[in-house]
Amino acid sequence: MGRLTKKTTILFDAEEYERLKRAARLRRCSVGNLIRSALREKNLLSDSDSRSDAAERLSQLSLPVSDWEEMEREILAGASE
Repeated sequence: MGRLTKKTTILFDAEEYERLKRAARLRRCSVGNLIRSALREKNLLSDSDSRSDAAERLSQLSLPVSDWEEMEREILAGASE
């Protein structure tokens, strides 16, 4: 993570903020760090270009794929094991 240079204000009701403070205290971090971590986990702070690139690379893979009927039989067979 780079140097923190931008600031925003988020308003919470008293109960929400107390829950955030308790969660941050349990994790031994600040409320701000807790919120940044949650945003990273939801991929809201990741580079969308890198996600697009990853999706593009996945779509170009030559993976073995059967027709739908065969795949459905394999899925059902695996689920019943």
